[in-house]
Amino acid sequence: VFCGTDADDLFAGGSPLISDNCGIATVDTAFLDLRDPCGGGEYRRTFTVTDRHGLVTHCTQTLHYLRLHTFDGTDTAQLRWPSHKTVYACRIDLDSIQAGAPVIVEDGCALVVVTKRDEVYQFSMGGVCAKVLRYWQVIDWCRYDPLFTPNPRIPENGYYAFVQEIKVIDTLPPQIFGVQDTVIGIQVPGCGPGLVNLPPVQAEDCGSTTALTFRYEVDYDHNGVTDRSGTGRDASGLFPPGRHLVWFFAVDSCHNEGSLQVLVEVVDAKAPNAIAMYGVSSSLAQMPAGAMVSVTARLF
Repeated sequence: VFCGTDADDLFAGGSPLISDNCGIATVDTAFLDLRDPCGGGEYRRTFTVTDRHGLVTHCTQTLHYLRLHTFDGTDTAQLRWPSHKTVYACRIDLDSIQAGAPVIVEDGCALVVVTKRDEVYQFSMGGVCAKVLRYWQVIDWCRYDPLFTPNPRIPENGYYAFVQEIKVIDTLPPQIFGVQDTVIGIQVPGCGPGLVNLPPVQAEDCGSTTALTFRYEVDYDHNGVTDRSGTGRDASGLFPPGRHLVWFFAVDSCHNEGSLQVLVEVVDAKAPNAIAMYGVSSSLAQMPAGAMVSVTARLF
């Protein structure tokens, strides 16, 4: 018979003719499948008959399976490649991109194996942040000969290949958190600028905190002019007293930028010092609102 033929259909209804002058006690049936992965080889059915006196005899029926190369990957009814896709994904996670797979219809005469590999190209054009070239490879190992010359990678040798183009679109910006509007006191002489320490911001992009780049801009006095900028999560530095605006930015791998605006109010936290001058005296005068003292300013 040819490979792919169902042995159960061939065995159905068939049974040996058995006779014994002392009577039959048991009839047992055993199956042995000696076919290779490509469907060729033998399939055996063995009957073991035991009579009432314990005498045993065996009878084996053998099906010989012949190999056929029936799988043809150029036939769309047997191999259908996935179509090119545009997927909307949060970040570029190749394992999570569901863009389809080859659909294969084969019988017992083929040993078809499917593999793939990806090449990722990052760019920003037309809303697409990345292009994935997915190289599909389908090989019928019952037919494929790696030593086939001049080129083993041809359909006539059981080798089929296809390049699927996947465009990845991610329009979701990272979410920034970790810093809030705040009032900070500084103690410096002359009400000048002082060091203000701000906590570093955090950001999350599609549940991940990796592959993000950060920058910040500082607008002293909240007048719409960027006075200081830098890269990183931390905008700490010298701030003069007043109300200032700090912008934090986070960019993901698909060039989406998230922002957070924080208002930082810096106040003078240094209390005035009272100085007692030796040798200065004055008298108190009673006024309607209370006692008053008058001291000539040039004494100081």
